Amino acid sequence: MKNTEVASAVVETIAAMTDSINNANKRLCRDFKANTDSNADAAAQADMHKAMARFIVVSDAQSMIKKMYDRTKQELNDNCTTLGIDPNVESGESKAIYQDNVYLFTKKRNAETQTTSLKDFVIELNKLGVDKEIIDNAYDSATKPRAGSEYFNISVGDYE
Repeated sequence: MKNTEVASAVVETIAAMTDSINNANKRLCRDFKANTDSNADAAAQADMHKAMARFIVVSDAQSMIKKMYDRTKQELNDNCTTLGIDPNVESGESKAIYQDNVYLFTKKRNAETQTTSLKDFVIELNKLGVDKEIIDNAYDSATKPRAGSEYFNISVGDYE
């Protein structure tokens, strides 16, 4: 099998998924009724309705694809083990794991990084005899607000 055949199969699959999502979106938008007499406002409401309908479909599709992606990675590891191949890769390593007459399976692991637990750091400073007030002042100075995660949700209501 050539790269072009694989690429073509992938493009065709994604096109079919896109068509299916677009068809579902059209079905989900059939019953929309604007609640205004203004054409501009009605168009804006219709666009919002389409976006909400599309979100419902693509968020579920994304979840399904993510689960399939994770399962497939696990299958690759499990199949390697069944074949007597160690699928593990060391930190900072790139490794060819398995090859057949069509595909080559490789894995790469980024180099390890270090992390410092703030709690452990404060404990170590206390052990070194650093005054608690100095630690508290440093902690307050270093603490910065961080935006919380943002989650989108569209639910179906009975609003007729």
